[in-house]
Amino acid sequence: MTRDELQAQCLEYPKDASIALNWSPRVGKTRGAINCLNGENVLIVSNSELIRDDWKISMKDYKGYFTSICYQSLKNAQTIWHTIILDEFDLCTDNYYELIKELGAKRYIFLTGTPTFRSNQFMAKLAPKVIKSTVTMDQAIAWGILPVPKITCLGLTLRTDKQECLFQIGKNQKNPVKYAKYGEHFQHLKTKGIRLHVQCTEVEWYGLINAEIDYWNTIVQNYRKLDNFEQLNDKGEEYKELKKIVSNYRVPKEMALNVLKQSGLKRKNFLADKKNRYIERLFKFFKVENERVIVFANSIPQAEFINEDCVMHSKLKVKKGEKNPLDKFNYKIINTLVSVGQLERGVAVREVHTSFILQIPGSDASAMQKASRNLLDDTPRLVLVYFRGTKDEDNVKKFVNKFNPDYIEWVNVANTK
Repeated sequence: MTRDELQAQCLEYPKDASIALNWSPRVGKTRGAINCLNGENVLIVSNSELIRDDWKISMKDYKGYFTSICYQSLKNAQTIWHTIILDEFDLCTDNYYELIKELGAKRYIFLTGTPTFRSNQFMAKLAPKVIKSTVTMDQAIAWGILPVPKITCLGLTLRTDKQECLFQIGKNQKNPVKYAKYGEHFQHLKTKGIRLHVQCTEVEWYGLINAEIDYWNTIVQNYRKLDNFEQLNDKGEEYKELKKIVSNYRVPKEMALNVLKQSGLKRKNFLADKKNRYIERLFKFFKVENERVIVFANSIPQAEFINEDCVMHSKLKVKKGEKNPLDKFNYKIINTLVSVGQLERGVAVREVHTSFILQIPGSDASAMQKASRNLLDDTPRLVLVYFRGTKDEDNVKKFVNKFNPDYIEWVNVANTK
């Protein structure tokens, strides 16, 4: 299958049918959607102003009437549309679904490279009969639509030699702080009225946060099991035993879930921040000084640590008359772009050879979108940076499992001072 053959299929689809193009990023969903049209009134809904405006450019030669808006503007949309194109449909929420349904379109064109169970549910409700076309990234590569990438999984090591980290146990700011080295801290765990600060190595800190996450995850899972029993009206012995356990919890389910999420974020940020000491070596190791490079960073401070002149993030303010870093990159004023929560979807980033993902997300959709940013290069290179023996490694293995093993190499790097 070639790119042109895929587009030819779109031209042949019935013009009154709803269509779902579940195509990998960079395969050509926008062009495919336009080829499914027949001059009717079209509303195009996307997830950002940048993509909204790109659609206006792509549709400039369209013979019918169209409007391009963001999902946030659905509440103000007119009800005159024959066809609604829903770009990045996997981002649709319950509220957006209800607004889309009220518009009463005759057909829909659903576009996403990363469909989810939830988005498939919405699609089935909006259009019970849908013609679906699916092209995974691995398929697109095998067919030659996308180039063969070189994926390097770069394994780093947490330190075991220096107790320079502080792990905090207890959050009541009114209580005095008690410092203790790892190992010695066990004797203070049951002491009331203190905030315990444990001096530990990176590996010890990671073990402590994992224990915290396991603790709160057990509580959350028990709450959910109890809910399931009650929904099924199953109140046997297992239910009674679980009810006793849950009745002893000092926090409600919502609070436990919130603490679990905070602990997971704390672990994620810790692993990301510890990679900063490798950044300089990383660029030298891959010899990217004269290449076009995107770096997906975990936070604004990390991005500014890498290169504060090349950072794209949601809080960026650009002076009137100046180009933002993305425009500078596309016009080749700069050759490095560092992104925090940006550039993942529907953004034209030109001539990128190497992409670094410093913190592989647990979300398949987010990881796939980041990985696709340089797949229009002839010889794209993707570098996934992780700490061995951590959640990082689990996420990397889960992600690369979607690719042909021939594309992947695993490289371990010694610790750096």
